Amino acid sequence: MKFVFIGNSIVAGFPWKRTESFPGIIRQTMESPEFKNSVPGGNNTRFQVINKGLNGDTTIGILDRFADNVIAHHPDYAFILTGTNDFIYRIGDPETCLSNLLIMEKMCLEDHITPVLCTPIPISPKQAAVQWQVEDADYISVSENLARFSELIRSYGRNGPCHTIDLYTPYSGYCKFYDGLHPDREGQELIASVIMEWMKENVFASTTG
Repeated sequence: MKFVFIGNSIVAGFPWKRTESFPGIIRQTMESPEFKNSVPGGNNTRFQVINKGLNGDTTIGILDRFADNVIAHHPDYAFILTGTNDFIYRIGDPETCLSNLLIMEKMCLEDHITPVLCTPIPISPKQAAVQWQVEDADYISVSENLARFSELIRSYGRNGPCHTIDLYTPYSGYCKFYDGLHPDREGQELIASVIMEWMKENVFASTTG
């Protein structure tokens, strides 16, 4: 089975090594004998995880490269996590970001790929303002937009036949960052664990049960 993760620097794993990103952690988990033994047929299945996170990317940037970075790989599942940079650089509001996600979702469905829309994680406005002095950035507004965008994704998931994963809520309970914007190492592990739990219920159960 093939999984592509696409998004911004949170997906890329900044500032950590690529192997320490949450897609990297998921890859390592799937390669372990414990995981393969826990999934019926797992020892006879190749699990491939592709990380297409790009530092600084936005929803429109991801949309521009979506065909090459996702569709061309013909994965079974495409996980999409983005939005923060749109709000930092004020190039899109939550509704516009959701519209871009829905275009990506449509592209996936047309190629028989299962899209999974992930809510962004929250930020720490005070810490981000100190460590990321971006001109004209209003991190309070960014935080509010991330909360609104997350709710739009959750609502879309509740009201339609699509797959969504809420990362915003569990990360709000953790709320530790490397720099106010990016997860620390434990935060990357938390994101990986939430997605793996979703996979157990929605990917492996459906393919084996």
